[in-house]
Parts: sequence; C-alpha cells; structure tokens
Amino acid sequence: MVAGFIAEALLMLWVYRGAPDWWMDLHPDELQVYADGSTARELQQAGRRMVPSLASPTWQADCERAMREFMRWLVWSDWFKRVGGALVTYGITWEWSILGTDGLPDYSLHARRYFRSYLRRIYPDAAALSQS
Repeated sequence: MVAGFIAEALLMLWVYRGAPDWWMDLHPDELQVYADGSTARELQQAGRRMVPSLASPTWQADCERAMREFMRWLVWSDWFKRVGGALVTYGITWEWSILGTDGLPDYSLHARRYFRSYLRRIYPDAAALSQS
C-alpha cells in the first residue's frame, strides 16, 4: 500500500526566481537602487545583498527565458507528470517584495520609467494627477 501511495504522489514545486551573484556582476545597471543611490543593503536574515530591479527589462527577459528552459526540461525529463502545482516566488521572503531594509526600493532608472508610464496610463494629464 505504501509503495502504491508513493508511486501516485504528486510534487508541489517551489520555484525561486532569485539572481545569482554572477548575473548581478554582469548587469550592474539592472539592480535595485535605494534612495541613497546604493545597490546593496543589509536585508532581513540575508546579510548584505543586491537584488535585481523587478522593473528591469533585462531581468524580466532573463527570468522568462530561464522559466521556459526549466519548463522544457520538466517536460523532456517526464517529471511534469508528477507535478501537482507550482509556487513561483521572488524576494528575500519569497513574497515578491524586498522586505527587511530601511531603504524604500526601488529608485533604479527602470523603476522610475515604469512608474512614470504607470502615471501616464492612469492620469491623462498633469491636472488629473494634481486633482487626484
């Protein structure tokens, strides 16, 4: 009975989309930037770290490419038959945020561009923004 149960077991994948040090060394302009202009912070239970800006198009493209490659491998290896679900996470607490720092992220060029485009989508002109 136990062997049959194990043979039918499904896996719940926990896929963490963090950046390795080599990626951050290769892409210093893609990192999260804090209000003081620094890119490294003492993070809660993680020591001094740098992280990619979630608004970085390079980081987004590399993550997408890595996920596609992982999914191809999962299918090729036949492991996909054993997968019941997946939780895709990011950030030091795996909740898509960078908590545990006194710096308010993210002031990188990518984040500022994204925020400005967001404001333009929501508010058609400066008067609408001011009124809000």
